[in-house]
Amino acid sequence: MIIGLFSSMRRLQIGDIFLDGHTSENATLTAQATSIPIEVGANVVDNVIIEPMTLSVSAYMSEGNLFTFGASGVFNDFKRTTDALDVLRQAQVNRVALDVYCNTGYYRNMMLTEIKPSCSVDSVTMIIYDLTFQEMIFTGESEVQNPFDPKYNDSVNRGSLQLGDAPL
Repeated sequence: MIIGLFSSMRRLQIGDIFLDGHTSENATLTAQATSIPIEVGANVVDNVIIEPMTLSVSAYMSEGNLFTFGASGVFNDFKRTTDALDVLRQAQVNRVALDVYCNTGYYRNMMLTEIKPSCSVDSVTMIIYDLTFQEMIFTGESEVQNPFDPKYNDSVNRGSLQLGDAPL
């Protein structure tokens, strides 16, 4: 199913760029269970690590002047597909955290990790973008400690020692 111009579904927005439409989107959130072997020969799952979310989108943009693209109006009507591609590449190179709005949801702090533009000979005025994003997770704490372990309550064990100075 192609989602686009005459669809009531939400148009794909990446940062300030609105694309003409998209043919697919796939959001993945995975978790990895950690396990510890115990004496009876079985593994015990003691924790789950949530992996950053990934989002894959196949979208397209044509050279037609159907909409206004970009909040700042930076796109030229005759080369808007390549201008959009340049903006996406700059966001990737500059490691910009993007907000992505699509039908499966609103994704914040997404890093553009892969851009695969393609153009078919049947439609040289349209570029198809296969884009992959990964969620950037920001932490507010500069140190990680276990509050239940008394050795972490001592200031010596809060990362103040260099690796070479640590006791063996």
